[in-house]
Amino acid sequence: MSKKERKLPNIKILDEKHKFRLLLNELGLPCPQYYIVDCSADLSKLNIKLPVVVKPVDCGGNRGITKVSNFCELKNAVMVALQESSANTAIIEEFIVSDLQVNGDCVIIDSKVKCAFLGKYVYKNKFSIIPYAT
Repeated sequence: MSKKERKLPNIKILDEKHKFRLLLNELGLPCPQYYIVDCSADLSKLNIKLPVVVKPVDCGGNRGITKVSNFCELKNAVMVALQESSANTAIIEEFIVSDLQVNGDCVIIDSKVKCAFLGKYVYKNKFSIIPYAT
């Protein structure tokens, strides 16, 4: 196994939401309450406080993401997330109410972070989906 191949699993931790949340917990860093689920999960046994956001663990571009405000929507939201996930795994996270919208991106080359950006989106109004400043 080459040196590059040995480093790739570390990048996966940053790329897959459930692995990143586990890392945050291990390091004692704050993160939203979450549940990792697959197709065999019994959602009725989870101690979920609504609202939540359901996401595929390994998908970007907002595909498969649903905000859930009542339990009737939860099963369908998980199914949508699982369909979008190549790992057939979804994450259910607490929805944090805030006026703040934070975004982060990075460029990884040869298993090293070369550039990172953390921004705070500012929206014109609550109906705007395009940030006009970061």
